[in-house]
Amino acid sequence: MIIGPVCGAIAGTVIMLFFDPSNELSIAVAIDVVIIYSLVGSVIGWLVAGIIGNPMYLIYRRMGWNKLWHYLLGGIVCAVPFWAFWFYPFNSGHWEAYKYINTIYFFSVGAVAAVVFWWLSIRRKNAL
Repeated sequence: MIIGPVCGAIAGTVIMLFFDPSNELSIAVAIDVVIIYSLVGSVIGWLVAGIIGNPMYLIYRRMGWNKLWHYLLGGIVCAVPFWAFWFYPFNSGHWEAYKYINTIYFFSVGAVAAVVFWWLSIRRKNAL
């Protein structure tokens, strides 16, 4: 639950930079963006993992859902509340300017964090 959000935040930031339509960042600025977004994304990821992800894991365990795709979709679902909070009311200039790039960021952070969690925790149990 700790490593997943960190990996998700780093990977999400790199993915976001890769898909950024402006591509005007220097290497130094890109490194700063990765560090800052990764730190903030990790903290938010830990909170979301504790508040939404942990109950979701307990439901998955009870239902016997242990496939990678279950957790991948669950990670994206975990990202939706923060994504909605970030962009609400969906008619601002921020929404118009960043809706695609930040959507890629939030959902990839959730997806990667969930895959890392599955890889480290669930996959091993299924192998036994």
